Parts: sequence; C-alpha cells; structure tokens
Amino acid sequence: MGCAVALATACDDAAGPGSGGQMARDDGVMDFGAGGSGGAGGAGGGGGKADGGAGDAAPPVDAALDCVPGTRSVDPCPQRGVCAGETTALCGPEGSWGPCELPSTAGEERCNALDDDCDGQTDETYPELYLPCDGEEDADKCELGQWRCAADGASVECVRDDEQFEQCNGVDDDCDGAVDETLPPPPAGENQVGICAGTLQICGGEAGWIEPDYTAIEGFEARELTCDGLDNDCDGRVDAGPFAPRAERAVGVCEGLRQVCGGAEGFMEPDYARVPGYEPDELTCDGQDNDCDGATDEALSPPPCLLTAGVCARPVVPALCLGDVGWVDCDYGPDYQRVERDLCDALDNDCDGQVDEGDAGCGGEGERTVRVPARAYTQGSPDGELGRDADEGQRPVVLTRTLLVRATELTQQEWVEITGDPSPAFFLGADRPVEQVTWLDAVRALNLMSQRDRLPPCYVINGDEVTWPDGLACTGWRLPTEAEWEYLARGGSAQAHWGRDLGLPLSTLAWYRENSGEQTHGVGQLAPNPYGLHDMLGNVAEWTWDIYGPYGDGEAQDPLGAEAGPTRVARGGSYLNPEGRVRAANRAEFEPATRLRDLGLRPVRTLREE
Repeated sequence: MGCAVALATACDDAAGPGSGGQMARDDGVMDFGAGGSGGAGGAGGGGGKADGGAGDAAPPVDAALDCVPGTRSVDPCPQRGVCAGETTALCGPEGSWGPCELPSTAGEERCNALDDDCDGQTDETYPELYLPCDGEEDADKCELGQWRCAADGASVECVRDDEQFEQCNGVDDDCDGAVDETLPPPPAGENQVGICAGTLQICGGEAGWIEPDYTAIEGFEARELTCDGLDNDCDGRVDAGPFAPRAERAVGVCEGLRQVCGGAEGFMEPDYARVPGYEPDELTCDGQDNDCDGATDEALSPPPCLLTAGVCARPVVPALCLGDVGWVDCDYGPDYQRVERDLCDALDNDCDGQVDEGDAGCGGEGERTVRVPARAYTQGSPDGELGRDADEGQRPVVLTRTLLVRATELTQQEWVEITGDPSPAFFLGADRPVEQVTWLDAVRALNLMSQRDRLPPCYVINGDEVTWPDGLACTGWRLPTEAEWEYLARGGSAQAHWGRDLGLPLSTLAWYRENSGEQTHGVGQLAPNPYGLHDMLGNVAEWTWDIYGPYGDGEAQDPLGAEAGPTRVARGGSYLNPEGRVRAANRAEFEPATRLRDLGLRPVRTLREE
C-alpha cells in the first residue's frame, strides 16, 4: 500500500512489504522519487535513494547505478489532483532518479478539494476547513455548522452538516441570511399534458413545494375556447370544446352548419360536399337552396322540352322549376293545343308534325297563311318622305290581336273556289290576284271563306249596309283594318318600304310602274317581307275595313277608322303607280262600289288577343 500524504514528513518505514516511499524536501514540498526503502520485513519499494527492491524503474545496466543516465522512468509518477497524468521522472548524470516534473497545470492552491499546486496536499492553505463553526466567535452562524469551501473557491463558508443545500421550507438552510434561495430543481407539476407539459412546482415556503398557477401559462384556458391545435385547458384533449363560429354559407341545406377546427390553421370552412343535398352549383329543381348561397333553384339549366315540332319548336318559356313540384314542361305559347282544334292557322298546334289535320277542315288553306304577333309601331310617314301626303301624319299605334294573314293577295282561282263565280279580273290568270272587286264583293267573299273553313262569319250584310258586330274579336276571315294593314306591310321597318333596311331596291319586292309592264303578275314571285308576306306593296292595291278619315291625335289602340264617311281605304299602291305611291304609309280612298283593275284584297283572321 502506498503511504498517505503528510505535511512535510517522509513515508513511514513501517509500511508493509513493497510499499513505495516519498522523500521529504527541505522546503516541505515532496518530490516523488522512483522508489523508497523497504519496510522492516519487506522486500523494498520501487527504488529510492536507499537500498530497496526493484521498484518501478527498469534495472540499471551498471549495478552501481540506480538508472541509466538520460532515461525516463517507465511508470508515471504517482501524482494527484490537477497534476495527475503521464509525467515521468528523469535519470540524472550520476545515475539516480530526479524529481517528477510539475505539469503546466500546477498553480496556487484553492479551496476546491483538488491538489492545485501538485504538492501532494489538498486545500492545505485552509486549515479551518471541515472544522466546526458554531463557537462563540461564530455566534451568528448556523448551529452544528462546518466550514466548507465557498462557491468562489477562494474562501470558506459555514454549512450545516445535515443541510448542504437550501430546501423549500421557509428556513435559511444554508445560513446565508436568505430563505429558500438557490433551491434544488423543483419537482414537476401534477398536470403534465397540453400546454402545461414541463411545468414545475413552485416553492410555497413553509407549505413546501406547491402546484404552479396554471392560469399564468401563456395560452392557458380554464375552458377550451381557442382553435389552435393545442390542449389549452390541459385535459389531455386538443381543441375539444371551442364553440365554432357559423359557417359562411350556413343557409339552405347548409342551415346551422358551423366551421370546423383545423388545429394550428384555426377555424376553417366545413366540407360542404358532406352536407346531404349540397351541390357546388345549383342543379336540382327541388325547392331547396342546394348550393347554400341564399337563393333557391336559381340559374338552373332547364331540361329539353318534351315537344319539338310545330309551334313547340320555339317555346315561349323553357321548362319551369316549381320548387318541390319539380320541372314543369315548357310553355309552348298560346298557339299550342293538346288536340288540334278548328283553327286553320297553318300551324302544327299539337306539335305532332302535321298541320291543321283532323277536324280543322282547312283544305290546305293553312299552308298559305302567316301568323303575325301583335306589336306597337308608329303609323304614318315622317316629313320629307318621297311622295308623302298631308294625311299621313305619324302617331303611335298599339295592336292587341295576333293575326293569321294570307301570305299573298287572294288569287283568281281562290276567288272562283270560294264564291263559285267566274273571275271578275281584267288580267286573267289562276295565280294572278283577283281585281275588279268592290268593297262589298270583298266582305261577301270573306264570309263565304269563313263558312267554308267552319269559322264564324264576321260581317252582317244587309243590302249595301255592312256591320261588324264582334269587331276584332271575330275569329273568321275578314279585311284588315287600315292600322293592321300598315303594320303588316312595314314588316318591322320605319322606312318607306322594308327593303331599304336591307339595301334592296323596290323592284325586288313590288310590281310597280317601273317593272310591271302595267299589268298584274302571279302572286308570290317577288321577295316576301320580314313577316313572310308577298306583294304587300304593288301588284294590286288592297281593300281595308276602315272608312276614310284623318288620324286621331295621340296614341291609338286597335283603331277602326272614321265612324262615318262615303269612302273606304285602300292601301299599298299597284302596278300602275310610281314609286312615290308604292309606300307603306300611302293612303287611297274609294267608294265601296268601285271596281278597278288594280284593286283586290288580302284575307286576315284574329287568332287571339294578346
């Protein structure tokens, strides 16, 4: 066993066999030799200046020497403290081991339980270390105290033997005049979940360690209110309880829907696609707000109409959504009839692909007619129009009856078939317009035409006196009123003739003095107007119902002409007239018994009142 370090003394020779020795130095600091003398009954140490055992050094070459000069010991010096390391002793010229060299780390001794100056002693400059400090001279210190190294390593302080560290107990355990300071690490709090994880108990003085104030934790909520992906109330559940705000589109089938908590992203809009009946774009006619935008069954694309032929080819209103009733088929307009009735209107009213079939009894007449809806227009001509007369002052007119109009003037063949009389025309021809008919001849033929088509006759004829009891409400064949005629002739144009809107010369749409050769021509040979009517201008002039008279002031609705007078109005000009007379606004008057080779008629019927 090695000897213990003593202050300025040599190792006791009484050590056991083979113990190493330490040589004392004059200055009291010990040099560590290569070995020491053997004990009383021992074999000797590792080789000191005295005779002894082999020691730690290699055997010298010369038995008279302890070591080979200039060599170092094989084993390191038995140093301690900061001096511990691989330092060895050097063999001197005289063949004996020199002292161990002090390392560079050796320095001034401090109070730190280390051999700072590498002299083999620890804290030797603090003789009071570990001695009691509760004497009379230490009356201000702790009882049962002991001097210990202070934290600065340069002094000592009084510490109780049983309390080396301050405890949480409301007592000055370390006797430094302060209570519960520099405490050991506190224990963990009881609530270690959510944002409370890692919280530590706090010192409550005499009460010892107590639970922390969790409300002081940033983000802590006694009741979970915030959607942030955290367990704010430290109950082990994340975002379990925040009251979600109302969703942005919480109407319709989304009524009552609330936002959902998206953790760190906060509240987000819900997945509307999971709502029963929800549609990103309204598609279903069901009386519900399926896209949750506050509107019901809006902007829906109607399904195709069930019927597509005849008058159903152009429905007035597409299929209609009636909420929880669903889709109602298209509105095909007033001309649609589930069963074709006796209208003889040249229309496929029941949309079965056949025109005026069944009991209509038109005998093909319907194929030569055109349906013209009622509209408002300006009657008369503006100042400066070529050929304008003073009786053509302009006024607004509103027509309220939709008409069925013969596409052409009544032909001589049709006259013969209707009346049973020979053609009275000057220019004979089956397809030429009938002319040289009086106004009275015209109304008689129209009554016969109504009877043929099983329609109510419009006129009551008593000799030369004619009345029209039902007026425009009569659905049989009749003459147009003057206002109706001008509306039909214009074809929607405000010009002297409709061709000017399209850049067409008068010769392409009317037989007049410049192109007729001063005779009538077969009907329907020139271009029809936008309503599909041929020869409204030129060829032969056409009788109207009206007694001739000045236009009234202001707007007129369904005007019927003057109440009394000797003449009736004819319109349209003829093959004999110059361009200035072949105009939509031009007016002419003749006595009802007049027969002219350029004056005929065009049948019309009232289909309905708009």
